[in-house]
Formats: sequence, C-alpha cells, structure tokens
Amino acid sequence: MPHFTWTDEAKAEVVKRSRMGFTYAEIAAYLGTTREAISRAVTRHKLISVEERRKLQSERLIGKKQPKAVVAKRSRHMKATWADPVIRAERVSRRRKACERPEVQAQIAAAAQASFRKRRGGFDLPDAETAAKYRFLRESKGIPAAEAGRMLGLLPSSTSQERRA
Repeated sequence: MPHFTWTDEAKAEVVKRSRMGFTYAEIAAYLGTTREAISRAVTRHKLISVEERRKLQSERLIGKKQPKAVVAKRSRHMKATWADPVIRAERVSRRRKACERPEVQAQIAAAAQASFRKRRGGFDLPDAETAAKYRFLRESKGIPAAEAGRMLGLLPSSTSQERRA
C-alpha cells in the first residue's frame, strides 16, 4: 500500500469518524490506508486523548445506552412496520428462504443436536436401537438422562454410589 500523507483534512476526518463510533478498520477503508496507520497517526499526532480513546472503545464494546424516547420511537416504528401485511409477508418469506439454504439448515440442525446432547448429559447414542432404548427409559420410565446413559453403558458408573456400597 502506498505511503499515506496526513493532511489536516485527513486528521480531522479521523477525529470526526472516531467520535462517531467508527472502528479504525472502517476509517482506514474510507481513507484508503491500513488500520495500523490510523492507530499510529492517532498516537503520533495526538488526534484523540488516551482517555477519550478508552471511552470510545468502551462505548463500542458495551454499546451506547439509548434514551427511552429513542427506544420508544423505534418500538412504535417497528410495530407499525410489522402491522403492514405487505411488509410482514415479504420479511417472513425472506426469513423462510434463508432457512431453506442448506448451510443454514445445517447450522439449525447442529444447534438442535448440541442442545439435545447438552440436556442428555453430553454422550452420543451409537445406533437406532440404543436410541430407542434411551427414549424408552427417559420418556416411559422417567429416568434421568445421566442414569439412563449409565444403564445403557454409555457413561461410566457413578463413583459416589460405589463409595457408599
């Protein structure tokens, strides 16, 4: 990337955009330079004080608190938008189309599988027969997940029960 000349206008643009909440990468893309060059220039030319930089970074990471009037206005706007049947139908169809994409379906299935595995105690069911036995123990007999896993030999037996015996 060619050398960037720091004019007064460029420095003012960096200060203005930083205070607006833009990241150094976004400012660099706008000015046609690198993120590191922006960072060095801010430090070298003392464009923004250390305290202000920390405050800006904190606001970026945490998010600025919105005034109640702004939140209420946005809420009214979104409710009015979703009340319009044409816009609602268009947005719902867009969401459905997004869910029909194979990579999105894979993500949804993976999330569901992870959730199921977490509730089950973190073990895999090796085959359909074991899965059927597991479902029977859980649903029909009301046995806890970890205990059902132990009964099927999928989890090691509990050491606390062995100590009591």
